Amino acid sequence: MKKKIFLFGASGTLGTNLIYFLKKDYDIIFNVHKKKYFFNNISYCNYFKNEKSISEKNLFEKLSLLKPDILINCAANTDLDYCEKYKNTTKFVNQNLPGLLSNVCKKLSIKFIHVSTDHLYGKLCSFKKKENFPTNPINVYGLQKRISEKKVFKNNKNSIIIRTNFFGYSPDKKQFLDTIISNGKNLEKSILYTDYFFTPISTKYLSKFIHLLIKLDFKGVINVVSDETISKYDFANKVYRLLNLDTSLLIKSKIKNIHRAKRCKDLSLSNMKLKKIINSKIPSLDFQLANFFKEKKLIEQKFFSKIPYGKHSINKNDIKSVSVVLKSGSLTQGKFISETENKIANYVGSKYAVLTSSATAGLHITYKALGLNQNNTLITSPITFVSTANAGIYCNSNISFCDIDSDTISISLKALEKKIDFRKTKILSPVHMGGLAANMKEIHKLTYKSNIEIVEDASHALGSKYECGAKVGSCKYSKASVFSFHPVKIIASGEGGVVTTNDKNLYEKILSLRSHGIISKGNMINSKIAYTNKKKNIWYYEMQSLGFHYRQTEIHAALLNSQLDRIDSFISKRQRISNEYDKFFKNNKVIRPLQKKYRNLSSNHLYVVNIDFKKININRNQFMKQLRMKNIITQVHYIPLPFHPFYKNLGYTMKGLDSSKEYYENCLSLPIYYELTKEKQKYVIDSIQELIS
Repeated sequence: MKKKIFLFGASGTLGTNLIYFLKKDYDIIFNVHKKKYFFNNISYCNYFKNEKSISEKNLFEKLSLLKPDILINCAANTDLDYCEKYKNTTKFVNQNLPGLLSNVCKKLSIKFIHVSTDHLYGKLCSFKKKENFPTNPINVYGLQKRISEKKVFKNNKNSIIIRTNFFGYSPDKKQFLDTIISNGKNLEKSILYTDYFFTPISTKYLSKFIHLLIKLDFKGVINVVSDETISKYDFANKVYRLLNLDTSLLIKSKIKNIHRAKRCKDLSLSNMKLKKIINSKIPSLDFQLANFFKEKKLIEQKFFSKIPYGKHSINKNDIKSVSVVLKSGSLTQGKFISETENKIANYVGSKYAVLTSSATAGLHITYKALGLNQNNTLITSPITFVSTANAGIYCNSNISFCDIDSDTISISLKALEKKIDFRKTKILSPVHMGGLAANMKEIHKLTYKSNIEIVEDASHALGSKYECGAKVGSCKYSKASVFSFHPVKIIASGEGGVVTTNDKNLYEKILSLRSHGIISKGNMINSKIAYTNKKKNIWYYEMQSLGFHYRQTEIHAALLNSQLDRIDSFISKRQRISNEYDKFFKNNKVIRPLQKKYRNLSSNHLYVVNIDFKKININRNQFMKQLRMKNIITQVHYIPLPFHPFYKNLGYTMKGLDSSKEYYENCLSLPIYYELTKEKQKYVIDSIQELIS
């Protein structure tokens, strides 16, 4: 059975890195202070949120419940100048906490490991310091850490104190290493000291040696560092050469007395004791750095990546499909365009499909083909992305916003009955918000036998169904449906959209408008030059109306074609995620899921909840920020269109849109996407529970 480690200070570079490198050998629980990161199969608690909650009594009670075998303390404020200026603020975490932890660990027979520092020495110590060398700190930080060491051993002689200086994978990108790399990539200069020395070790090997010290049941003070003493300038030089950055951007300097806290010029430590105990050599700094950068991208993606509200999923078949196009020699209009159009039409059950460069483009040319202009009106929802109404503005039309039903987030039938003006309304564009189809049967009844055309904004709804069971896109109740293939949608083509319809005349108009108003088939107006001996000239095409460059490329169509093969699994996974959220929020007095009754009909593109922010005494911005501190990204879908300055300047207001306004003030979209694992979703749910409890 694995031993259990409890980790204090888990949100910093060292804490997160220790979790990553030690989780194979130990069961780890980490304490959440401010920030929190998702780690697969790792437990966490928030018993000790602040200084007030870290009493000896509370520590004893909670650690008795958790029963760790080992406690590692990485908590510290390591900003030397901050410690100098605010020594009373940093005193607890740097000086008092380690002693408190070591005392409780002794009482509970928990092995205590305290990570100390190399800032324990004076100005003239120009050699590698062994563990028994007298400490004489010259700044507040060093003094606080020295006192903490004394408290640790006074309370618990079985403890391990590790003196070190490390580099690792940083969640905040605030390390010395991150700063110099960022400067180099941005072609900015870095001023670096040639007379400021240290013996850095990578967190990978620091973790490895901590593991060995635990196995050997070591106790006492130990320096865990590399062999090489190196200046800050020379260290940066090694890094730049490894990354092929311009070393001329590194400016040599001598350490100057410009800092609030004094610096010991030589922080180098001897690792002779460590090598003797572990009976092994320590890899060279060059090797450690090379290994660090080789693994950096993959490791940081694994444990510092954010959980977004939505995300595409790309597999080997998708890549292969795009690769085929790149090798084919046909990048714009080729076989994948027509193949994918037919595949989409077959999937949704429509006669025709026209791929476009975006859903916005699809809406625009559909509206235009149906005769939307300055003399008539487009009715749509105010709760949508700007493109739904913008496409009407492109046609110089008037826009009429219809209020929503607060549960479905779709156009309210009652509001629509009052909104329709049969003399002026040309197009009605219901928005299938979040993937749930509006009540199209009833909407169709309202416009039946009128000149009003229905164009469904189905950007969220590929794979959704109407209540009758037909798929959205079959145009059972409309003239056309428009879908989006933006990367956060159900399937992705990068950018792209499609219009589906059963009307051949509309289909042909859209085809022409998609490509500058040009046609190469059908009736040609310029018959004298279009035909030879009554047969159409093979080279001939003509522009019959003012159209647009709204074509999709072969590359996008190939990706889309491949993605379509997985759409059923995408829909199924989203439904499972939605059901899991529903289960958690059932009977919750603060959070109410919207569209809950219709999960089996919806594509579940979004998972939207209504939150009573007043009840939890936190506003939405703070709520979202707190989740971002835990690497969870949420979103608001959408800001009502009349709130946007552009529409406001046109005279649009929220008058008569009370449900839309109320929805906007309390809505939040939670993470939902194909690769959201059960563990990550639980992390999201637990993090939300912490905020509302």
